[in-house]
Amino acid sequence: MKSSARRAVIPVFSVFLVLLVLTVAEIAVVKTAGVPRGQLITALVLMALAKASLVLIFFMHLGRESRGLKLTVLTPFALPAGYALTLIAEAAWRLGR
Repeated sequence: MKSSARRAVIPVFSVFLVLLVLTVAEIAVVKTAGVPRGQLITALVLMALAKASLVLIFFMHLGRESRGLKLTVLTPFALPAGYALTLIAEAAWRLGR
């Protein structure tokens, strides 16, 4: 294998290992007894966001793109999350009244 090809494979393999570790951590969190539901959901969502970020940056090559293109790709991901948080906040407010 050429030196340039080897340098290209190392980051991909590193990202694969990080994704593998995050997946094993997700399974471990789910299988762990006694974890409160809120903490379980928070941990799983944070790990899923970390995995999605790695995929976007490395496998979709957004790490080397311009800021405008990154915003074009990331905005559709942020809008549903903001909408979901708004709905959750409203539901919590209504239940608290």
